[in-house]
Amino acid sequence: FHTVSVDLAGPYLGSEVSFVKSRLETAWYLDWLSPVVIALGGRLGLATPLSDTAALPIEDRFYAGGASTVRGYAQDKIGPLDSFGNPTGGNALVILNAEGRFPVWRWLSGVVFVDTGAVAPEVGNLASASFKTGVGGGIRVKTPVGPLRLDVGYALNPIKGDDRWQVYFGIGQAF
Repeated sequence: FHTVSVDLAGPYLGSEVSFVKSRLETAWYLDWLSPVVIALGGRLGLATPLSDTAALPIEDRFYAGGASTVRGYAQDKIGPLDSFGNPTGGNALVILNAEGRFPVWRWLSGVVFVDTGAVAPEVGNLASASFKTGVGGGIRVKTPVGPLRLDVGYALNPIKGDDRWQVYFGIGQAF
């Protein structure tokens, strides 16, 4: 599964700000060790303001941390934070995920995972961004609407003031 997207905003399109934002995503599902499935995912996001726009609006920035990006960290806490510890997002994002999925019994399956990622305030800062890595495991319950997911993640590089252990509940796979 592969995705490429480009967003363009500008006054000629009715916007008050001007920017370009792109995302590349890939996911691979390998069943070489059947019945175990190895799921691998990668995401790269880059954005920059254009013309007289000083910065991207906060809702158009990239964020990481949480149930579907880097497990082991609180929602959106990877990357730039303000003086109160609130996420401010960034213009560059890298996320890598690896997950081993295996059957347990009938409609119940298990997973082990390692996720890593970084968010940088500017595209040029991505090379020196601090990557955060989380590891953990979880269970999946098969339902007609997709798997119910319960994951427990542990932050290998904790964020000051945040718990190293995070619990997530969701519907569908993490990536």
